[in-house]
Amino acid sequence: MLKAEELKDTPTGDSKALKRGDTQLALFKVRGKYYCTQQMCPHKRAFVLSDGLIGDDIQNNKLWVSCPNHKRNFELSGEQAGRCANDESVNIATFPVEERDDGWLYVKLPSIKELDGVLGTSKFVIKKSETEDPFVKLDQKLERMKLKGRKGMQVSHLEGGLGEVGKANKILAGGERGSRGIDW
Repeated sequence: MLKAEELKDTPTGDSKALKRGDTQLALFKVRGKYYCTQQMCPHKRAFVLSDGLIGDDIQNNKLWVSCPNHKRNFELSGEQAGRCANDESVNIATFPVEERDDGWLYVKLPSIKELDGVLGTSKFVIKKSETEDPFVKLDQKLERMKLKGRKGMQVSHLEGGLGEVGKANKILAGGERGSRGIDW
């Protein structure tokens, strides 16, 4: 899967995103030990955990990865590996990693079919047909405003007024009182 030498052993840890079948995984090396989790943070379904911050709870001898987007903290080590420390409604899958004498890292994973069935990337892609246009409400509000008599931007409600666009054009042309216009 990955040569052990590809992950550095920095004081703050190192990580790498990998893909097995259709599933994205995050592999971490912290103080000479390897950890593997799903790449997707389940909070907002963002594939970012390999970019997360590594934390160390020295008193309880635990490591965690913190999602870089929303700061959910997932335990990497200990009896409750995968548990989210600050949101009980989300957890992540963790997988044992073994470094062997041949220099390769071996991650104990279920079959690709099982893995993809639960964590496959394509399961979490949002399709246009599954969501609504986020601007529908705004478009409806603008349409209602038009019906209430809001005049166009070319016209002003003041006698002799230019409207927003007309006033901007006049300023750009240097014709507004006190304005020198734009000096190109």
